[in-house]
Amino acid sequence: MGDIISFLLELNELKELRYELEINDKFFNDIETEDNRWYANIKFYGNEKGHLYNADMCQFLASLNESRESFESYFTPKDMFDIWKKQKIADYSSLPVTKKVYEDIDNATRMKLRNEHLERQFKKNQSDSE
Repeated sequence: MGDIISFLLELNELKELRYELEINDKFFNDIETEDNRWYANIKFYGNEKGHLYNADMCQFLASLNESRESFESYFTPKDMFDIWKKQKIADYSSLPVTKKVYEDIDNATRMKLRNEHLERQFKKNQSDSE
């Protein structure tokens, strides 16, 4: 599991991709039901500004969904699914990714930037509610 956690943390550091997390862990009387289950979603918005490969990720995930369903429902044989996986890796290998660079900032600067961020969020929320 550590490898998967490492992958997700590395994915978070890429400039070209951005994902959002949606966590559903709030249940009436702390009881999970069939209609309200515990889940975590990782969402990529295909038209996210400033994140060049989000559309590619959405297209890949749609293809994975279809191919996995076909394989798991015994429509596609394992050798064809393996060929599909290798082809997808080859198709996307030509798209380079770069890591974000995070500044090591002092506490006062971090708090100033945090307050500016919160102010922008507050103004955005106000304008959205009007």
